[in-house]
Amino acid sequence: MILFFCVMLISFFSLLFLKRMIRNELSEQLSEYSFIVGSTLEVDEKRLISALKNQIYISTNKTRPVDRTTLRIVIHSGEVELWISRDSDNPNIYWIYHPKYSYSRSNEIGKIQVR
Repeated sequence: MILFFCVMLISFFSLLFLKRMIRNELSEQLSEYSFIVGSTLEVDEKRLISALKNQIYISTNKTRPVDRTTLRIVIHSGEVELWISRDSDNPNIYWIYHPKYSYSRSNEIGKIQVR
């Protein structure tokens, strides 16, 4: 039983660490010269990139993502592809996913608010 508890505890902390590592990697790749290409969303690009770069993630309760679309951001070394979904309750909140990392069922790295 103690072994099972230790494995469960290590798994929980590794998920938290991995999410933080993905956020840091994404933040390091983005710059003030990054821009969005190939997106059908009508969103303020500069604020979205700034929120991702500065890691301004928020938490929401009792909402869900709707209409997942692909978001390609041009960075200094090529492109990074993310999935983005609008929040079901607030149209200024977006759920961000990184399809490169398949660490969980949803790959969610956080929610950001773009005003």
